[in-house]
Amino acid sequence: MLAGISVSLVTVCINLGLEEVVVALVGWVGKGTESEQQVATMNKAFAAQFCNTALLILFVNANLDEHEPREILHYFDGPFYDYHPEWYKDVG
Repeated sequence: MLAGISVSLVTVCINLGLEEVVVALVGWVGKGTESEQQVATMNKAFAAQFCNTALLILFVNANLDEHEPREILHYFDGPFYDYHPEWYKDVG
């Protein structure tokens, strides 16, 4: 239980850090108007946080042993080969 809570806290902290980095980078690059800058910041922050929270959780829990290239995908040896009720309780 402690590991699950700590992973959640680390993910939240990383997302907050990502947001600050994205805001700084968009401000550094600069856009023509304030609206363009806000839209660019929102889109980039959304993409970074989506990858960090949604995709990362899916890949960590997926068991991709049966797919190619095995040299890379053997690191993804989670408990779920396919969608079933346990997947929805734990991941989905």
